[in-house]
Amino acid sequence: IYDIEADRFAIEKIMYISIGMPTSLKELGLSPTEEQLAALARGCAAASGGSCGSAKILHETDMLKIYSMANER
Repeated sequence: IYDIEADRFAIEKIMYISIGMPTSLKELGLSPTEEQLAALARGCAAASGGSCGSAKILHETDMLKIYSMANER
């Protein structure tokens, strides 16, 4: 099954790398703990009223997944 989102992600990552833009927290020199990632997600959720987005609603658990993925790279 063709995954257009995976292709879009790969193209964007290549573009970011080509202009020298960091693609992970580690490339920014950051190594947050799981507790710090959870605090970032809580802060993001609180700042956005508990969820954010219009095309895809993001909740605190979604935000934590995004921060965790950025921390893995």
